[in-house]
Amino acid sequence: MKKNAINLAAVILAGGKGMRMGGNYKQFIKIGGKPVLFYSLREFINASTVEKIIIVVPYEKINYAKNIVSRIDSSKSVAVIAGGPTRQLSVYNALKYLTRCGCDISHVMFHDAARPLVTLMLIEQIYKQAKRYDGAILGSPSADLCFHVENLFIQRSLPAGKTFLGQTPQCFRMKDILRAHINYENRDQNGSLDNLDLLLKSFPKAKIKMVSS
Repeated sequence: MKKNAINLAAVILAGGKGMRMGGNYKQFIKIGGKPVLFYSLREFINASTVEKIIIVVPYEKINYAKNIVSRIDSSKSVAVIAGGPTRQLSVYNALKYLTRCGCDISHVMFHDAARPLVTLMLIEQIYKQAKRYDGAILGSPSADLCFHVENLFIQRSLPAGKTFLGQTPQCFRMKDILRAHINYENRDQNGSLDNLDLLLKSFPKAKIKMVSS
């Protein structure tokens, strides 16, 4: 049986526990009368290139997130699933869910729900560059001099202008990012590696385009 082809699926990561905010879920804090998650979800629903959306949330927030989805009129497939104990495992949960959907997915885009200012233009730019290269990530140029430090000793300086602060969205080929997570499924016990870290460990020659915000 031939699988349905999907060019781009989006994963909105809303599984954080808000520990840096005293246990408050920042992705669900209301701004302008609506939860923060609402704003990024609305943009992905309105993005013509995005065909399927997965929202990853803490298990206890699944029904709350489904209620947010119901407020936005859309014919797109939007699923809400439980995340894992770490961001890395939450991403992996989403990837495994996508593999079970019976679709042939070309690219997958990841976005942090706590970043509500994503726009349709940024989504399109990231996707365009991800198709051209091996992936694309949104980032902002660092205005400060940065240092590579080990054990609190400076190893080398990283001049301003050559360093970027990583943000989201991030977009990669589905088969590549899935393989990267499978390769390190049982190796990183802390679950602290970002998608890009995992991808470059599996594909060290990958060309990932930085898109300036």
